[in-house]
Amino acid sequence: MTESGNSDVITITGTSAPAANIQMLGSPDRLVIDIPNATNQLQSTYSGNLNYVEQARVSMVDTTTTRIVLDLNRMV
Repeated sequence: MTESGNSDVITITGTSAPAANIQMLGSPDRLVIDIPNATNQLQSTYSGNLNYVEQARVSMVDTTTTRIVLDLNRMV
C-alpha cells in the first residue's frame, strides 16, 4: 500500500488474474474484496494511514476465498 499523489495504490499479485467480488459498505466505511480460488499468504493487518485507506485486513472467508477489507478514512 502506497500513496501516489491524491490516490492510494494497493497491489495484489498472483499466478493468474483474479475474479474479485467487490462491495462498498458503510458504518464504518470500508471496501470489501473477495477473491475466490485464492489462498492467503499475507499477514492479517496492514497499517496504511493513506489518503483514503486507514488499514487493510486480510483473512480467509472459507477454504478457497481470500477476503481483503480496506478500512477507509472516508467514503470514496
